[in-house]
Amino acid sequence: MTRRRLHGDEGLASSGLLATVLVVVFAVALVAVLPLLRGTEQGGRARTVADAAALAGAERVREHFLDELAGVPVRDLTGGNDLGGTWWPTRSPLPSMGYSAANDYAHRNDGEVLPAWYAYDVRGGTVTVRARLLEPAPGGGRTESSARARLGIDLSTCWVSADREEIEPEPEPTPEPTPDPSPSESPTPTPSPTPTEPPPPEYTDWVYSFGCDGVRRVSGDDLRDVLAEARQRVVEAATPRLVDPPP
Repeated sequence: MTRRRLHGDEGLASSGLLATVLVVVFAVALVAVLPLLRGTEQGGRARTVADAAALAGAERVREHFLDELAGVPVRDLTGGNDLGGTWWPTRSPLPSMGYSAANDYAHRNDGEVLPAWYAYDVRGGTVTVRARLLEPAPGGGRTESSARARLGIDLSTCWVSADREEIEPEPEPTPEPTPDPSPSESPTPTPSPTPTEPPPPEYTDWVYSFGCDGVRRVSGDDLRDVLAEARQRVVEAATPRLVDPPP
């Protein structure tokens, strides 16, 4: 009877020891895996921050162009030349255009974009950012990620123009020839011609046009209608989208 009880106690002790070992192994594994899981989770969040910041910056660039387009004054098109003129957007926008919007979106996602980490390329139509989370990474430092957004069209190629043509005046009628006087009549002195000023030039109606590389041209005789249609086409064509970030 005593021997059986000892064997039972040994089995219980072995089971308890095994359970303790398993708990310790699980705890050690958990301690080792948790930082990896947390790092993976932070990496995903950092990518989200960078993507949102790049899209926000590109969207602000598009909005800035649309604001410029809506404010095109007629006098800039028709005041400098009798036959018309052309408006262009800001030719040399700063590389920081859109930075505030990008950083605001990064902060909404618990991240940030430093000014040196933001760049708008007007020729390429891209916004490139590097963002980092505000909270520390498991191994120290902060988790970072990069993203790039591209506008659908090159806004620097867009323009608005006003054109008209001068109407050629009708030729003056040929005067009838003066009959020669008879020999018995003394010739009447020919009066000096009275100088006359030429009539002011006449023009066709103004025609306003808008165009961009990759966007179908818009034309019409009402500038407001042309700009409204141009805005709609830019909104559709220049929608930002994410592209592969720089290596």
